[in-house]
Amino acid sequence: MCIEKCPSLTHIELSAHNLESLEGIHISSCKKLKSIRYLTQGEEESCGGFISSLQFLLVYNCNEVTDILSPMVLESCTSLRTLRVSRCHNLVSFPIDFRSLPSSLRVLGISECPRLRSLPKGGHPTITVIVEIRIIWMPQFESLPDDLQHLTTLRLFRIDNFGMEALPEWIGNLASLEWLGLYRCKKLKQLPSKEALQCLTK
Repeated sequence: MCIEKCPSLTHIELSAHNLESLEGIHISSCKKLKSIRYLTQGEEESCGGFISSLQFLLVYNCNEVTDILSPMVLESCTSLRTLRVSRCHNLVSFPIDFRSLPSSLRVLGISECPRLRSLPKGGHPTITVIVEIRIIWMPQFESLPDDLQHLTTLRLFRIDNFGMEALPEWIGNLASLEWLGLYRCKKLKQLPSKEALQCLTK
């Protein structure tokens, strides 16, 4: 399902009644959109029907949205593989614990959300399947969450316009990493030790 360039749309309400086979949601350039709800009142028991089939969720250029997904809704997204949020300038809430992300998740992207208060944290063995993370244009953050070091299957890690002064030593723990990209990190002064970088043999 794609909802794009609907300038007067303020709310989206997705019901389980007719979306049981929905595999993807792409919402972009809805400048007045404030909320995305995944069930209507009284449908709590049935909402898992379509949420469990969802494989990708992309939200782009929706400046008024403050919240994308609650941890409770995420727990029902048992097939979700890709979650990307970009240019949502008023977004303040994002699932802040990797333990609330579905174990099916492979790709996570967060970019240009200047009011976001925290990045995902809380690494857990069930979330070692993530293979790609992109954190772009988030200068308000001065450090990466230490729990990212537990994502040992991570293959691609892009960090762009991030406020950190040092790339952490634990980057060497990402044994499966094949591509590490650092772009426009203007405050970056220090890279990890030679020993840590040598652990990135790929």
